[in-house]
Amino acid sequence: MRKIVAIQVLALVLVMGTPRAEAANWYAAAQAYEAKELTQAFEMFRELAELGLPRAQEALATMYVNAEGVPRGNVQGYAWAKIAKENGSSEVQTIIDQLEPHMSANARKIADDLHARFGAEAVRKRLLPDMSDPLAYKAHLRCAITKGASGTYPSSAMNRGIQGNIFTQVTVGMDGRARNPRVLYAVPPGEFEEAAIRTVLMSEFRAAKENGVKVPCRMMVALRFVIPQYESEDYPKLDKYVAKILAAAEKGDPSSQLLYGLVIAGLPQLGKTSADAMPWYAKAAQAGLPLAQFLVGSAVLEGAGPVRDEEKGMFWLNKAAEAGSPDAQITLARRLLSGSPTPEKSAEAWGLIEKAAASGNRDGKFYLAAVLAAGNDVTRRDAKRALTILGEVMRDVDSDPTAFEIRAAAQAMLGNFSEALKDQRKAVRMAEGLKWQATPQKERLTNYATGKPWIGDLFAF
Repeated sequence: MRKIVAIQVLALVLVMGTPRAEAANWYAAAQAYEAKELTQAFEMFRELAELGLPRAQEALATMYVNAEGVPRGNVQGYAWAKIAKENGSSEVQTIIDQLEPHMSANARKIADDLHARFGAEAVRKRLLPDMSDPLAYKAHLRCAITKGASGTYPSSAMNRGIQGNIFTQVTVGMDGRARNPRVLYAVPPGEFEEAAIRTVLMSEFRAAKENGVKVPCRMMVALRFVIPQYESEDYPKLDKYVAKILAAAEKGDPSSQLLYGLVIAGLPQLGKTSADAMPWYAKAAQAGLPLAQFLVGSAVLEGAGPVRDEEKGMFWLNKAAEAGSPDAQITLARRLLSGSPTPEKSAEAWGLIEKAAASGNRDGKFYLAAVLAAGNDVTRRDAKRALTILGEVMRDVDSDPTAFEIRAAAQAMLGNFSEALKDQRKAVRMAEGLKWQATPQKERLTNYATGKPWIGDLFAF
């Protein structure tokens, strides 16, 4: 590892990913249409149209009128064309003009009913984040990065002239230090994740406060790994980078919309905030990007910027989880396991955790290892499996004290208290080195020293 040439640390608020191939998203729908897989394309466009995506509404209107992937439905085509026009589409006027003279009273009622369910106002009320409270964002603009750590540039990437961007989600504790860092988006993947985790763990933050009391707060930290002497058109300077993303976002590219939201939320010199970014996130969520849906769902569920809305938040989180977002799956699982879950909720939560891990996601495996090692459900606890799964990701997470706490908890469950003490002592040293308020780590150390295993949430503090 060499000393880093340049890392720009940006404070943001959440993020992105790759949907499952069969999940409805704009790219998959367009690809299916181009491949003449019209029935599949129609179903995808319909799902996205019902989420309020104008381009999908336009495509749906055209397919109904042309009987592509669906029996001809001029009334439905007319209705969706009207909805698309209401949302700014200029490509559907021909459909409206051709069908308008032939619309009977009964046909208009059908179109009106469809509009009442999926028109712009209906979608806004039912699905979109409510940003109408001017104080909502300020009330949740609580934690912030104050000092980005000086990190290291991976030598393998340096030697090949590779540069990149990493977006990590962290929880900022009452001690102003990062916990539970998760990489949500990396370009290119597989190069900078470990370095990014190390950097954010060593960075300093302003703790959040509610009613004058410090509380945990989630936020995004973005890092740009840049080698100035290798800079090329593929890795332009920041202003050109932002302008390029904005141009693509304004043309309707969903990934660019999400990425632009992330960038403007984290660059104070642009004079914008995560509240300004939320409409861009929402556009990408309507286009079916699961981590955009996760972003919107989490923010709405917590009231972190938008007005808090349980129904909307759960809708988007479930959409993201169904589309394969490990972050949404873990978030929903933790929510289901909070308090005293029923057997049904517990089973659902474990199913979500297993899916997150089975996808190969590092954080999914990390969380699964934790609940297998120390979870409250004794029927599902499996310390040996926890050690196996943790071993698969240990190299990537060994800068996080929680990794050693998971291993210690598993060893204690197996009765190997000498090994548990060794790992837990290391976790305490690491936590203190990161300037964590390390009381929970020390309490677990005391447990193991007295020959007692520890049960609970290893990610809580």
